[in-house]
Amino acid sequence: MNGVGANKAAMSALRHLNASDHAAQVVENRLSSGLKISSAKDNGATWSIAQKQRAEIRGLDVVGESLSRAQSTVETAIEGAERIREILMQLKQLALAASDRSLDTARRTALDVEFVDLRNDINVVANNTTFAGSNMIRGGRTAAQLGRSVTPLGDADGGSKIVVAAENLGLFHATNNPTSRLTLSTNSRINTLARATTMIATVDNSLQALSAAVGRLGVGAKALEQHADFTSKLRDSLQAGVSHLVDADLGKESARLQAIQARQDLGRRSVQLANAAPAAVLALFR
Repeated sequence: MNGVGANKAAMSALRHLNASDHAAQVVENRLSSGLKISSAKDNGATWSIAQKQRAEIRGLDVVGESLSRAQSTVETAIEGAERIREILMQLKQLALAASDRSLDTARRTALDVEFVDLRNDINVVANNTTFAGSNMIRGGRTAAQLGRSVTPLGDADGGSKIVVAAENLGLFHATNNPTSRLTLSTNSRINTLARATTMIATVDNSLQALSAAVGRLGVGAKALEQHADFTSKLRDSLQAGVSHLVDADLGKESARLQAIQARQDLGRRSVQLANAAPAAVLALFR
């Protein structure tokens, strides 16, 4: 029924047009942001879950950085230990050469001078094998002087730690470095036949101890690598989960927008037609 006091058809058409405009705005926001849930008002429960997962992801980013620093520290320690191995092998060659009974005093003294210089290089290497201020193989008398173990984060809650123990690879000294893994000491010399002969076994023992220490560092490095890989995969899995929860399907949203725009066009036409009806009624009285 047509009337001039109230145009129900126009009001109904306008309501449908407003609904289409609102739906179009929602879809356009999703297309521009790439998110179907960008705030709590979109879906409070899902948004809360996504926020919790995002916090977990940020925590895992911190864990990944901590593990990366620890890996670099352990790898640096291994490189230092390998350098000490090279020095020990050279020291063994010098000890063998000095154990030759046919050598005269001058030649043995020359070998001893070279031996002492190389021996002292062990402490230089141990003291300077540092990454970002962390040293795992330095010797010392007190805990503050000794190399420190690395204890990176193991989880995003901070309750778990991975420990790779330090290895004291400085020269042994009864007072200044009594806990060294090496039997070679700051007083080791090859300036006599007896000392040179004994030093061969001493260096061999130090090489064995060093190999064991490098092995333990290697096991620690592998553990860090595996946990870093696990942490990375866990982070990726959580990120994918958040994406499934909040990301918009751009293909579907584009198709929806086209359909909504078609409804908007029809809605505007309907409003025009409905607004024209009262004019038609008035025309009857002219």
